[in-house]
Amino acid sequence: MGEASRWQGLLAGVSRAECIDDGNVPAAARMVCDAAVAGLGVPRASVWLVDDPPVSMHCVALVDHADPSASNNLSLTHEDYPSYFVAIQAQRCIAVRDCLRDPCCVELVEPYLCPLGIGAMLDTPIHRSGRMVGILCAEHRGGPRTWSEGEQIFTGNLGDLFARAMSSAERMDYEERLEQLNATLERRVEERTARLEQALERLESTQRQLIEREKLAALGSLVAGVAHEINTPVGVAVTAASHGRDLLRALDRDFRAGSLRRGDMQATLDGLGEALDMVQRNVERAAKLVESFKRTAADRTSEKRLDFEANAYVESVLATLGPMLRSRGVALQFERGPDCELTSYPGALAHALSNLVANAALHGFEAGAQGAQLRVVLSCEPEWLLIEVVDNGCGMSEAVLQRAFEPFFTTARAQGGTGLGLTIARSMVEQSLGGSLDVETRPGEGCRFVLRIPRRPVD
Repeated sequence: MGEASRWQGLLAGVSRAECIDDGNVPAAARMVCDAAVAGLGVPRASVWLVDDPPVSMHCVALVDHADPSASNNLSLTHEDYPSYFVAIQAQRCIAVRDCLRDPCCVELVEPYLCPLGIGAMLDTPIHRSGRMVGILCAEHRGGPRTWSEGEQIFTGNLGDLFARAMSSAERMDYEERLEQLNATLERRVEERTARLEQALERLESTQRQLIEREKLAALGSLVAGVAHEINTPVGVAVTAASHGRDLLRALDRDFRAGSLRRGDMQATLDGLGEALDMVQRNVERAAKLVESFKRTAADRTSEKRLDFEANAYVESVLATLGPMLRSRGVALQFERGPDCELTSYPGALAHALSNLVANAALHGFEAGAQGAQLRVVLSCEPEWLLIEVVDNGCGMSEAVLQRAFEPFFTTARAQGGTGLGLTIARSMVEQSLGGSLDVETRPGEGCRFVLRIPRRPVD
């Protein structure tokens, strides 16, 4: 068998070895050394790995037929052997015929070559991805030796096979790390998803608490307004009743004294009639306010689905808001629509409408504004109820409009705004009533909120 055929056979055997494609670097290094010894007829071969940058290298495999137990615990540094490191980086292959006379080996003679009896060596750099990563070193014992071009090509091919093993090792390491990363990532995603779900639950719980607090706060404000409003008719009724009592006492006194005259009797009866009329009118007014308050207050805290007539119900809700609007100098106009029966959730409707009206009163007009007006217009379609809340206030800019329904966004923080009024109104309309809430506005031209809800929402 010729040398070329023998080399081809050795290279084919190394190429087919499992350790090459499995990335078993130590086994591949040992196999390459064995092939170099067999192919070149040298007693000693070794594989070295080079640092990046190449300032040192260490032996990873060594085959020495003269000393099978020779240790591969060897290393060389650029600092100690500069000539060799310069040569190995500059040349594709270092074919040293006579190590004792070659300039690149000058620092290796005393500590390495002479003790081992090495007279010639063939060192081939191993490259991967354009970078030198190692060296395949074949060493001849005895005198000088000339290395043929075929021998140099053969060692170069062995070096390429070892580079393939290193690439396989890197690929397998990458795949293993990628698999571990995927497993870690999957676990992290699960953990983060769990944390997000917990955070979402806390957020939803907090949102429910805020909505309930806002409901109670609005109800408290409603109570205060209605109480203040009731004071007026009750006070008038008390005054009229007191006046009537005084008239009756005077009548009784004159009667007992026998000084009662017909004209005095008639005047007293007329005064008593006026006082009783005044008491009746104001007590009825107070009773109507109380009835409106009781109805809407009960609805606000209830989530029951009921049958009710839209005009009457909206009017009762607006009646409870009258004191708040008057305190802010806002005139309210309610435009009834045709009779419109609903089967829906009056509490959610009351809360949404109250928030829209309160929002207009709080944000729509500057303090002391003259001519502040608010219109609530009701219209009825076969399947839908439409309620428009229109004010002639300052309106909204485009920037404010974009965030109008955003939770906690308010332009009246200093006046006690929470930034939840419109958010809760839209939530009530969309989630509880199954409808929609839209707004049209321009700066200086007021706002027009359109509440559209189904007359019989689908559960």
